[in-house]
Amino acid sequence: MLKILSDFPDNVVAVVASGEVTGQEFRDVLVPAVESRLKTHDKLNLYYQFDTDFSTMRAEAMWEDTKLDIGHWREWDRIAVVTDVGWVRKGAKLAVMLLRRPVRVFANAEAEAAREWVTEGDTRLS
Repeated sequence: MLKILSDFPDNVVAVVASGEVTGQEFRDVLVPAVESRLKTHDKLNLYYQFDTDFSTMRAEAMWEDTKLDIGHWREWDRIAVVTDVGWVRKGAKLAVMLLRRPVRVFANAEAEAAREWVTEGDTRLS
């Protein structure tokens, strides 16, 4: 399940993934949130947390995620990925090479540091 978090600045799309994530959730939840904020911002930051109860992301969800990232690569300023899941951590580090944008990976215990970085931190590549 994907849920948009509301307690972030307007230029930050903040989302938490839990349980099983589907492609339909990307189309219904995350894509509209990104497109809505792009109406008022040229650049966006993304806070993407995989909660401790996250179990899986279906293949179509991975495809929707890839389309969203690449389709808006010019609009991303920085991306914070918060996760303890190994394959997600590796995928996020690959995004640095593909998107050529600052992407930092944080453990769930570092969620507050991720929030600080994505809202006001530096933009060095990790």
